[in-house]
Amino acid sequence: MDLVAATPSTLRPTSVQKAVIHHPWIDLFPFPRFRDNTLLAMAAGMVDDDELCRDILETTGEDLGARPSLIVWGEPWDCAAWEANAAFFLKWGFLAQGCPELLETTNRWREKRGERRLVFEMHRS
Repeated sequence: MDLVAATPSTLRPTSVQKAVIHHPWIDLFPFPRFRDNTLLAMAAGMVDDDELCRDILETTGEDLGARPSLIVWGEPWDCAAWEANAAFFLKWGFLAQGCPELLETTNRWREKRGERRLVFEMHRS
């Protein structure tokens, strides 16, 4: 069985992922540009991977809404299942530059709950 062919297109490794040694948790994001931005920022010393991992994976505590976090409402390989909170975009939004899908899907989830859309400047490049 060809593993690459069996892998959802959103999770197929990018050339950056193939070139940069990294922890495999980065490979779980279904946003290729976000993965590349994250790896390049880590390689440049702009991101502490332990801090980012803690922010994403820590799901307990009283101040959860105030801490940067991601929520997956469905299949993790499906970009439409992902939501980032406002604190995530404030702290880590630069990693989503050129990846407007994360903000778009976040706002779809917020609208379903009757919440206001987040506005964050996303650059396509």
